[in-house]
Amino acid sequence: MAAIGVALVALLLIWPIGIRTGGGDHATPRICGNAFAGDVSQWHNDGDGPYRDLAYQACTTRRVDQVAMAVGVLAATVLGVTVLLARARRPTDPAERAASER
Repeated sequence: MAAIGVALVALLLIWPIGIRTGGGDHATPRICGNAFAGDVSQWHNDGDGPYRDLAYQACTTRRVDQVAMAVGVLAATVLGVTVLLARARRPTDPAERAASER
């Protein structure tokens, strides 16, 4: 369980972030980095609109979301491993359980 949690956290942190910001009705999705670093150099602030600023806001929002998901997965993994370890250490024999409760 811990290995799956670590793998999921790593994937969430390095997975590329794609955003749709640009001109036209159907903006092409572009990669703006991952949770560690964002790159909005492919968007330009020209006369049509502030695309670089919008791309920066969208990319930063998605980066924060991915870090929050990674923290949530990490917390769930720690909780799950703790519960599994606690259950494994609990005595299964009723006599042992009664002796440990005294």
